[in-house]
Amino acid sequence: MGKGLRVVVACCLVSAAHAQSATTDETSRPQPVVGARPAGDAPDEHDDVVALCGFQPGTLPRQEMEAKSGKLDHFWSKVQADPAAFGPALRRELARDDAPLIFLYDGSILLLKFHEKEAGFDTAPVDKDDARLVNASMARCTLKGVDHAEYLFKVRWLASEGNDTTAAAFHVLAEPDFQAFVPRTR
Repeated sequence: MGKGLRVVVACCLVSAAHAQSATTDETSRPQPVVGARPAGDAPDEHDDVVALCGFQPGTLPRQEMEAKSGKLDHFWSKVQADPAAFGPALRRELARDDAPLIFLYDGSILLLKFHEKEAGFDTAPVDKDDARLVNASMARCTLKGVDHAEYLFKVRWLASEGNDTTAAAFHVLAEPDFQAFVPRTR
């Protein structure tokens, strides 16, 4: 995708965010949470996340990546099975300044999964605190190894829910290799 088209896509996402957020008052408008570090976060939690996600996608040998994938799948299954127990730790890790870059994306997608409806592909509205956290995390994540179309769809969906996705939308401009095929719908 050329730089000009990336700018257009980012501007469209930002326009959607502003159009939706224009209907909310300033007190309910999401504010960034980058840099928030909750009191009482457990160092071993963070060490576990770094051990699991402290790598750059596409840089590991195949066998090592397969082993990591199995551990990541296990982690996702565990967290999805008991969001009440693991959700607070997931949120604490996403809010950290030193969270692994790939975790910022994967953890955001995992947090959004807490809000999926039982049937269909629709997602239930995300509470504003989770939306702020996801937007801030996605604006800081690595885009290497991330499904670019999925990233755009998530940012657009969050914008359509009335969240300010400006930082996450403009994040695509920082990635020179960002490309996504977005099918045209009628």
